[in-house]
Amino acid sequence: GWESMEPGDVCQAVQRSAYPDRYAQWEDFARDLLEQEGPDADPIP
Repeated sequence: GWESMEPGDVCQAVQRSAYPDRYAQWEDFARDLLEQEGPDADPIP
């Protein structure tokens, strides 16, 4: 299942980017943002 996949691989499976390796460069930022804002953060401010 997707739970055992790397986040970038999951994104690529859904979005089919022409640049699949670029997801990884944002992973730390996304994790920090989730840690700061929490899982209940409103995605549309």
